[in-house]
Parts: sequence; structure tokens; C-alpha cells
Amino acid sequence: MQKFQNMVLIKAEFQTQRSNLNIKLSKVSEDPKMTCKGICIRHKAKKLVGTGRYSSGQKRCQICELFLRWEGLWCPCCGYRLRTRPRNLKYKAKLRARKKIDQYRLSLQQQQEPPIPVHKK
Repeated sequence: MQKFQNMVLIKAEFQTQRSNLNIKLSKVSEDPKMTCKGICIRHKAKKLVGTGRYSSGQKRCQICELFLRWEGLWCPCCGYRLRTRPRNLKYKAKLRARKKIDQYRLSLQQQQEPPIPVHKK
């Protein structure tokens, strides 16, 4: 009986994952040139608490409608250019302020570190 219940739960979970993927693929496939192929789901980024998405290195694809953890400038899924900065003026100001704070902290750390002594023979 327990084995049957586990199988039912696994099957239900698989069906929900498959239906979520089908919804995602059908939602964006209106433009024949740039369409979401479902590859982006592998690179989906989670929201970090206390920091912004762009300041933590995440990028947004407008076609796939996802934030990605990806090093390139182009979406691995649809080939569309990834956004690396926010569009909203308020969030642009927040990102600028956060970058200044990070640069200031880095400069303070470099000033506090003692120089490494070099021994000559």
C-alpha cells in the first residue's frame, strides 16, 4: 500500500512539472524568430534576500521572462540580448548607490591590509 502511494505522489509531481513546462513554452512561442525553447529553466536564478538581482550578477531575458544566472550577453534559450541593468529610474538609482557603497568598502579593505613583506636573499 505504501509503495502504491509513493508511486502516485511521484506521478502527480511529474505531471505538474510537465504542465508547468508546457505552460511556459506555449506562453512565449508567439514570435517565430525569437522563442523560448525551455533551456532557460536550467539557468533560472533565485532571488537573494538583501541584495538586488542585477547587483548580484543576475540578468533578465525579456522573451523568456526570467532572471538567469548566465555569463554571456545573449540568452542561451532564445538568443535575445539579456538585460543587465534595471529600466525603472528608482531601481537604477538604487543600483548606482549600491555600486558606490561596494567600491567604498573595497577601497577601505585595501587600505587596511598591511603590505606583504618581500624577503630578498
